[in-house]
Amino acid sequence: KPAPKFTLESNLNKTYSLDDFKGKVIYIDLWASWCGSCRAEMPDFRKLVNKFKDNNQIAFLSIAINDGINEWKKALSEDKPDWIQLIDKEGVVWKSYVASTIPKYILIDKQGNIVNFDAPQPGSGEKIEKLLLSEIAK
Repeated sequence: KPAPKFTLESNLNKTYSLDDFKGKVIYIDLWASWCGSCRAEMPDFRKLVNKFKDNNQIAFLSIAINDGINEWKKALSEDKPDWIQLIDKEGVVWKSYVASTIPKYILIDKQGNIVNFDAPQPGSGEKIEKLLLSEIAK
């Protein structure tokens, strides 16, 4: 099933759309600044990003949903993630990705189709790594 499209602004005032990552495996993290368990996953997410940093066949995106811009920017300045950070100001991702609970992780294949709507979290270690490597190999 094709992943729902979106175009969102990053913390670096750049706009990204899902189409910008066509041909790559995409691992999306839906989170919010007020979500303690979301922020607790950040160190594991960082480890995963670093493990795949030399692989240009994968993109890591964190998308803040149901969040205020100031709160989001404050959380980013505290947690200092160094991968793409987007904010869902209009609630497009929240609605189209049925993000009723967060953190939520979504895996999209190189063709832009959803592989896993409830992908393993970064802290699952080998489980998520194997899944990502398997998708990259396709």
